Amino acid sequence: MALLRSSDRLPALQGLTLSLGATLDVARECETFLAWLEDLCQPAMAALFVRSEEGDDVLRLICARGVQRLDEEEMPVDADPWEWLAGRGVEIPGEVEQRLALPIRQENR
Repeated sequence: MALLRSSDRLPALQGLTLSLGATLDVARECETFLAWLEDLCQPAMAALFVRSEEGDDVLRLICARGVQRLDEEEMPVDADPWEWLAGRGVEIPGEVEQRLALPIRQENR
């Protein structure tokens, strides 16, 4: 994966902010974020999980790249995402450089 030089980081984040705009649509925000991430570092696989609105201990798979659609899309919040995906038949890239796990905290949670 290509990494950004420190001088390129702020413009990249500003571009993401402009792409997101003022939307409140979580699915659109997630798709926009994954598209930005793909352009930025070309991961072989990316999966974006978001905590449910109810605030329970479940993360929902909202969107993904390099992952087929799963029958079960809810993962316990304390699960290892790579093990959880592998347990559902997803082939995980062997090289760590080809995959990302990014914890993102929502406001007020």
